Amino acid sequence: MALIVLALVPVLYLLVLIAKYGVNVPYADDFMIPPLLVKAYDHTLTFQDLFEQHNEHRYFFPRLLFIAFARLADGNLRAEMFFSLSLTVLISANLWLLVRKTIDRSLGKSLVVLFLINLALFSPVQAENWTWGFQFPLFLCNFLFVCALAATASALTITKKFAICLPLAVVAIFSFGGGVLLWALTFPLALLTQKEMTRKSRIAWGAVWGCAGLGALALYFFHYVKPPQHPSLVASVNPLDYLFYVAAFLGAHLSRASRLEPILPAAAIGTVLLALYIGAVVYAWRRRYDAALTNRMLPWFALGAYAILNASLAAVARIGFGVNQALDSRYTSFSLFLSVALVGLLAILKKKIVDTRGEARAYGTALLRGETILLTAFAVLSLNAFTFGRGVMIESHRTRLWGKGALLFSNVLDSGELHDKYLIANAPEARACANMLDALGFMHPRMVPSSEISKLETKNTEAGYLDIVSSTGQTCSITGWAILPESKTPAHCVVLSYKDPERGAVAFRIADEIQERQDVAAFVENQAAETSGWICHFERSLVPPGDHLLEGWAFDADRGILYPLGTPRILH
Repeated sequence: MALIVLALVPVLYLLVLIAKYGVNVPYADDFMIPPLLVKAYDHTLTFQDLFEQHNEHRYFFPRLLFIAFARLADGNLRAEMFFSLSLTVLISANLWLLVRKTIDRSLGKSLVVLFLINLALFSPVQAENWTWGFQFPLFLCNFLFVCALAATASALTITKKFAICLPLAVVAIFSFGGGVLLWALTFPLALLTQKEMTRKSRIAWGAVWGCAGLGALALYFFHYVKPPQHPSLVASVNPLDYLFYVAAFLGAHLSRASRLEPILPAAAIGTVLLALYIGAVVYAWRRRYDAALTNRMLPWFALGAYAILNASLAAVARIGFGVNQALDSRYTSFSLFLSVALVGLLAILKKKIVDTRGEARAYGTALLRGETILLTAFAVLSLNAFTFGRGVMIESHRTRLWGKGALLFSNVLDSGELHDKYLIANAPEARACANMLDALGFMHPRMVPSSEISKLETKNTEAGYLDIVSSTGQTCSITGWAILPESKTPAHCVVLSYKDPERGAVAFRIADEIQERQDVAAFVENQAAETSGWICHFERSLVPPGDHLLEGWAFDADRGILYPLGTPRILH
């Protein structure tokens, strides 16, 4: 029972992180979805709308799911985040079946193997994908691949394996570009391992599979256009760039996955992982006549190849963005399968070596030392990646809430610069898409309808202070801090208003900079409030001439409630 709980710890930990730090607000490519939803609700949606290219991908099936989630979850994008987690749970379940089928170990030792696999699968280092609903196609592609792989390793007939792998490969390629790899790594594996098949039968099945794959590729590239913002293929002429890119890609899931980080640690980790994988391949090749061993190892080789080929495809297509682009967090959802593969391969090889060499003391000691070194390194690196990923999720939670507040006020304030910065959006398009969602009832809360504070929902509980107002020529700035009174966590954003004699408080600006305030965290006795500081820069022309009382408001972007800040200041 304790080992079952241990295997589930990474899943539960990530569930808590997503629940706590996932934000229900469109981010980056999410702003491409509202026009699709409008067409779906207007019954004007066409096949072309679903099939059209997005960057280098064909999101046909994910677009159907985007529409379904909007309806079923009332537009809450967190549903897509939890869907990504659910898909990964199913991936883990399939890998558990693979462990039990291919690794001859006791239930307890198999659960330890599953725990190591889950450390990689559910690592927060994939922060960008976990907290961005639009990224579930990556997890969908991985799920389809592992399902097909489990089918190829099963005792089903070749006909049933073909019937399972074909639709999975078709859905994968029209869900994400990397889905093309299923055509190379799934059913062909079944042809290699299927017993009692004649050479002629293998060729026939392979020809049918190849024709289906070529047909899917032809449809995929029908009217395909290179994304204008992407660099040309094979943009670098330096072979070392590709080696560093692939190595860093493969090691990023056990490192600090950000292109702002140094590339050498991830590249070193990736190189070691790749060397271990190649060593396992060489070992298996030398014992290729041992059919039982080969058949047990092949699914794990396919998992490793899936990571390596994804790294190679990314290097060819994205090297023009620079080598450090390989460290993007979103790629770790693919690269982690190299570690998963090595966990399975090394477990198989250890059992094989023990069975072959016996319990000789020299071999036993060497195996124990090697296993201890690898497990310790994996645990330390996983902990580092976990910590880094959790930090990224916390930071994205803070900034996306600020961006959400700016987006909600975008109809009444010029807040485009802020929601562009924090939500990676284009201001006019983002505002238009937000209004589309609002019209469908999918913005929660609704878009702010007025700049007059009296027409908005407010509570009288004081939530912070304005500290200093200063001005240099026509440029003014205000500093202060703001929290949400109930939770004593930083306000999602801060709205500034001036007092108008007729309309009362009128919002004119949203604070544009977040500051750390350890003094506030100590004052409210909550360390989470350390980022409750803020600065607002604005032009004096935003406030009418004359002396005006400036007030601040802490905004809860999840409920649409404003809380007043103390110590209003006079702007002369």
